[in-house]
Amino acid sequence: MCVLGDDVLSCLETPHWQWSRWTLLVAAFGLFAVAGYESYMSLVWEKTVSAAIRLDIFVIDFPIMFISIIAGVLAWSKKPVKP
Repeated sequence: MCVLGDDVLSCLETPHWQWSRWTLLVAAFGLFAVAGYESYMSLVWEKTVSAAIRLDIFVIDFPIMFISIIAGVLAWSKKPVKP
């Protein structure tokens, strides 16, 4: 497994299935983070303002969702390499 203190060459020798697993985990975390943020904004924040104009959806939500979905699909579509 590649950790922060490892050198680049040892990280490149890491089997693909470990990279794929971490990519899926990060992609899922991104989607859950967006869901939590949107839940907070819809259930708590919108009730405290009179005219909520949500430009943060275009700046925060869409890019994170787009990157997470693309990364998850690419990681999911790769066939695992058996060690």
